[in-house]
Amino acid sequence: GFFVPKDLGGKEVVVEGIAFKDTTSVEDLRHYAEDGGKSPEEIAAITEPEINTSFLADGVVIVQ
Repeated sequence: GFFVPKDLGGKEVVVEGIAFKDTTSVEDLRHYAEDGGKSPEEIAAITEPEINTSFLADGVVIVQ
């Protein structure tokens, strides 16, 4: 495993890996909201799953 810095805004990078869509269920989102101290109304307002694009990198080169 390796870590990629999160402060790469504006820098050129070359990545190799697999991009995929990741879905977080309504049940999980409500659970996270409850753990985060959200109100019952805020939790009840969560009605749609969250879909995110993720990337599993095999390698990253940061161009200087």
